[in-house]
Amino acid sequence: MKEFFMQIILGNILKSDDVIHYERKISKHFNSNEIKLLNHERIGIYVILKKLVKESKKREVIMSPFTIWDVVNMVIMAGCKPVFADIDINNFSLNFKSVNKNINRNTLCVIYTHYLFKSPTFNKLQLNLKKKKIYLIEDCAIFNGSKHLKNNKIHKHEFRLLSFGRSKFVSTFSAGAILVSKENVEMIQYLKKFNFKKPSIFWLLNYFFKTVKLTILSNVFLFRFIFIWLIKFLTMFDFNKFKNVSDNDPNPTLHKILPKGYVSKITNFQAKSIFLKYDKKVNKNKKDRIKRAKIYKKYLSDCDGVSLPKFKNSDDLVFTNFPIILNNRDDLYKILLNKNYDCSIHFYKNCNKIDIFKKFHCNLKNLDKIYNKILVLPTYPDYPIKNIISICKLIKNFSKKSH
Repeated sequence: MKEFFMQIILGNILKSDDVIHYERKISKHFNSNEIKLLNHERIGIYVILKKLVKESKKREVIMSPFTIWDVVNMVIMAGCKPVFADIDINNFSLNFKSVNKNINRNTLCVIYTHYLFKSPTFNKLQLNLKKKKIYLIEDCAIFNGSKHLKNNKIHKHEFRLLSFGRSKFVSTFSAGAILVSKENVEMIQYLKKFNFKKPSIFWLLNYFFKTVKLTILSNVFLFRFIFIWLIKFLTMFDFNKFKNVSDNDPNPTLHKILPKGYVSKITNFQAKSIFLKYDKKVNKNKKDRIKRAKIYKKYLSDCDGVSLPKFKNSDDLVFTNFPIILNNRDDLYKILLNKNYDCSIHFYKNCNKIDIFKKFHCNLKNLDKIYNKILVLPTYPDYPIKNIISICKLIKNFSKKSH
């Protein structure tokens, strides 16, 4: 915070002249792939698709609707048609068969969202798309720190998107990035020449204060002694209203023009923040989260009526959080909140059920079956292990009483 206001006082907060310097340094974490820093990860989808539609008459983009609603907006605004495919219940990633079923002559690309770990079917899908000359955009917003990002080179017809937004463990108040193969010279030149505009100080301040707000709300002391009581009060008197208030991706809107700030240049301050945090936080944060995920697996794997993500210790794990699937989810949620334990019923939106995207709706059995049964458990490094064990015991007791 101090550095942010110092840069404002010095008149440097809107400067972007050193961003290329930080891009070169950050790119070393991604196996020599080129990186382009952005103000938002989602705008990367728009920018990439705008380039692809200039070169092709194909317009269909296969994607998971289990995402933030603005990702769907980016596809539409780039002049493409989103085609929703179903998910794999075991890991929430795109279902291989559902993607193949939707591929046709008009398929331009597939947007593949990585969630908790690398899906066992991803490499198979990647190879299949390469054979059919279909572009692949990997959404890695919550997949930072994975071995896949660090070690696997990107092919010419592939792109990866990163998020460094305020809720991520490598973060600034708003930022994202596109990773591109060094072989894809045309896309690299396109990104360099793209008309990114000078950022507005009002936009930066708005996002900065949103970050301050999130920091306050996520403070452990304030949560335990103030916010948890507000949450209890709301859940006791109007649970449905509280569900809306606690939504982390509220008010779906069909954009007709790109929101201000989306295509702004990223500033030196944002780029420097990402660079400084990357080495310090990524590996330790990932290890701490995986440790907590494995504790959930150990205690809950034999719990009747509770479905866990299916993973092996050898998988490429990240686990930004730990979602479980169960009936009577809301009842358990209330119990955990009343015991002062952190959890959430909000993960990603089911865009296949949002009215503004009604004309793209289709039958997705897996996602529709589990969407209102997902409970998200904490894995963040500061969350005490003893709390996680207590959460597991409460879930097991709840499961026994429910069966």
